Amino acid sequence: MTKASTCKSGIVSRALGNTVYVRMERNSACKECHAKGACLASDVGHIDISVQTPHAASYKPGDKVSLEPLFNVYHAILFAFVFPLVLLVGIVFIANHFFLVSESVSYITALGALVVYFVILKLCNAYFTKKYQYTLKKLE
Repeated sequence: MTKASTCKSGIVSRALGNTVYVRMERNSACKECHAKGACLASDVGHIDISVQTPHAASYKPGDKVSLEPLFNVYHAILFAFVFPLVLLVGIVFIANHFFLVSESVSYITALGALVVYFVILKLCNAYFTKKYQYTLKKLE
């Protein structure tokens, strides 16, 4: 699998030491929707990304930059969305068909497994921070 080229642009909010903090506006279909005022969608706003770079001193707040991931974006999607979905559906299926427990017990068990899964992901945060890095380029 090759790395997906998904460059995003943002604005430098601050640079401290070897870290540059970039604020990106979340892009979604909600932004252009005429009914966004009546909707409860939460996919609007900003996201802050920290990027480790030895050239952090050359970036100033307000600089426009592009971010390019140094990792396979699909790998991150697997951990964030696909594995939890498979875990949820798999546990409900196994609990209902093999252990013959009620649906409510299987749903609660599956939700408990998701909590454990996301706690494990949080404990592995240092690993993912090292693995999922970005490169910065100034935009003119």
